[in-house]
Amino acid sequence: MVDSAQRLPIVPMPLAVGTPPDNKNIVGREATVAEVCDLLITGTSVALTGDRRYGKSSVKNLIVEELPTRGARIVAISAQRQSLTDVVSALITQIRGSLDGGALGDFDKWSVQVKLGPATLTRESAAARERAEATLEGAIRTVASLTRDRLVLAIDEVPELFIANREDGAALVRMLRRIRQEHPTRVSMLLLGSMGLHHVDRAAPGAFNDVTSIAVGPISERDGVYLARCLMLGAAVTCQDGEVPVAQATYAAAEGIPYYVHHLVRMASRRDGRRIHSHDVASEVAAALSDEQDPWNMRHYTDRVPGYYGPQADLAYAALDAYAVSPAPMDVDALVADLGHTGVEVERATMVTLLRDLTLDHYLRAGGGDPHRVRHEWSSALVREAWRLRRQV
Repeated sequence: MVDSAQRLPIVPMPLAVGTPPDNKNIVGREATVAEVCDLLITGTSVALTGDRRYGKSSVKNLIVEELPTRGARIVAISAQRQSLTDVVSALITQIRGSLDGGALGDFDKWSVQVKLGPATLTRESAAARERAEATLEGAIRTVASLTRDRLVLAIDEVPELFIANREDGAALVRMLRRIRQEHPTRVSMLLLGSMGLHHVDRAAPGAFNDVTSIAVGPISERDGVYLARCLMLGAAVTCQDGEVPVAQATYAAAEGIPYYVHHLVRMASRRDGRRIHSHDVASEVAAALSDEQDPWNMRHYTDRVPGYYGPQADLAYAALDAYAVSPAPMDVDALVADLGHTGVEVERATMVTLLRDLTLDHYLRAGGGDPHRVRHEWSSALVREAWRLRRQV
């Protein structure tokens, strides 16, 4: 991790456009990592929030690297699986791998009680969920008896199990809360997911009321310009009007998100002669968003709506279409009226709730600057433009 408080000289960095960058090349996240580690090590569980590509996985990777140096034992898995049993199996496998050889004999009596192997598409019974929970509980008690280290469970894509299997997803978050409540001095959790945890919370009320939310957003301009300059040096990009103006334009066009900084530098590296002017950066964005091959996989933002909103998917599409073409932020009454003109009738209370969800899922944000009337607009100009192109609105 590059510490912005102790800025290093500009050095070549490799592009990372398919996977998170190496930890040593992550820029501008040291304050967030320090804050989260402090909370986890003292017993507070944390949910990292932020839209897809904002850098949550990079922050998690740095935390996984840092916590062992502070006396914690951390295991990390993804909950993007088909059943609760699969999630528990993955957790136990990782916990087992973190133990010293001498402790494995005591631990293995728990691992054999959970079905291992590929995920299944069948709905699990309540009895299977109870067995999985009892197995994980027993494993954690065993670890607690074998070591004094705090155990941190880092679980990515927490809501994805809920999308695949709502009963198992709700059972997972209830199980995790019980474990946190019963082992407050020994267990902390780091939970992640670009889909808002509020969707799961409705099926398991109160499951996250003991978890502190930490937002992962854009990096600072100073950090973003530094990152762009290092990436351009690594990719041998020549800047016609100087590397600083091009780096500044890249940071602004990427909205401060390192993922898009990497992609824009990659596009610059493929130009004829690898020469770019700061004025060219906006056209690079337009080219990426209009490319039928969808090199930035922006279709995800439209394709995920049915999984997020279920029977309200059509209404969510209609609302987001309206905001995508609106020249200014709209409040709920203006939105309801606008939809009515297109033949979409909706109750105001229904739309208030949906707007809350669209905001928590990072599609929208409060805008307009009126403290007495909440108006919404798209939170990202990049995603808004991609939405307009894909939806042809």
